[in-house]
Amino acid sequence: MSKDEILPDELRHPEIVFIPKVMLTYPEAAQCTGLSVATLESLVSQGKLPVVKIGKSARFRIEDLRDFAQRHLIRKNQ
Repeated sequence: MSKDEILPDELRHPEIVFIPKVMLTYPEAAQCTGLSVATLESLVSQGKLPVVKIGKSARFRIEDLRDFAQRHLIRKNQ
């Protein structure tokens, strides 16, 4: 995904470099996935969803959230 697909016109500038986040906080991950923070906490405590611990903070890697979604994908007629 390019910066042109994500950034609104007013933020596009040749001197602005778009650096996507690679890790999300609990509230950010909840917003991205549509799950509640409580559900994410439960999944983490059950060992179903990994987090990166940085001191007292926990962060979700984008690829782990994508992998989790892919593992729980249900296709019709399968």
